[in-house]
Amino acid sequence: MLMFIGRVSTKHILYTLGIAMIPIVLLITIAVSTYDTKTQETKKLPAIISGGRIPTWISRIQTFIYSKKEDDNENYTR
Repeated sequence: MLMFIGRVSTKHILYTLGIAMIPIVLLITIAVSTYDTKTQETKKLPAIISGGRIPTWISRIQTFIYSKKEDDNENYTR
């Protein structure tokens, strides 16, 4: 938004958005490809991405994509 207000060219705004989408698409792809729908569990992640916060992000994406509507209330405490 600031780039638009600052009259940065549309080409540069689109480049910035495209580069920002790369890690997001990569995380979603990893989350979908490492989830087993039959057992509803996550497969073991490769060692290169199993450190830090990346497994947490992947787990959150999988929970968002694969959770059922009736399971939504189970995560909250009263």
